[in-house]
Amino acid sequence: MTRRNGASLVNVMVFVLFAMMVTAQVFFYTTTSFESLSDEREIMGYRLMLDSIVRLASADLALEEGQERSITHRNGITADYKSFYGNTQVAINNMIQSWDISDYPSEYHATIHDLDYSFDATFEPEPPYSDGRTTWEKRKYDSDKIYEKVFAAMNPPVMVGDVATDADGNITTVYYRYYLLRAYAELPKDKFYGRKLMYQVLFRRDNENSSLATHKVYMQSFQEIWF
Repeated sequence: MTRRNGASLVNVMVFVLFAMMVTAQVFFYTTTSFESLSDEREIMGYRLMLDSIVRLASADLALEEGQERSITHRNGITADYKSFYGNTQVAINNMIQSWDISDYPSEYHATIHDLDYSFDATFEPEPPYSDGRTTWEKRKYDSDKIYEKVFAAMNPPVMVGDVATDADGNITTVYYRYYLLRAYAELPKDKFYGRKLMYQVLFRRDNENSSLATHKVYMQSFQEIWF
């Protein structure tokens, strides 16, 4: 066997090159993991804030009419493609206004909708559609306005066996009422490409027209939506 000059140097160079490749891979995966963990922690912060808004909505729905932040049930609501989003918003102490979450940062938005309404779906069968239909069609393809999309009306079914009496002692039927909360957060564009995280929660409220001081509020369904 003959010994070649420089063989040890080649071995050292191969080892160093291999070590650099392994180090680069470890650094890449470590950095990626840290970024993922950081993003997950930030998203968790948004989720916690939205959870807080859900609890606030539940508390406001439970208040007796006339109390601060109490939500008044509206009767005879009619909505169409154009007026749906505004017409179905809840009333605060009998006044139609936006539900107040001003204590939260400006990137959070929320509305509560009264689902006891009738929907007028009439529109022209052929183009050009009426203005309301055109507005709805535009929203259908505009992901930025997904929180304004139409959802089904829910008329209040009778609570079997549960009744209440009015001031004259007459028995009145007690109904369930349904309300939809849509709360969303605008995420930073530099990290999350301007996407939005929305919580959509369907509430059922009991004890309508009853003598109880507060309503019973139940969460019927919950959805987390990215758009």
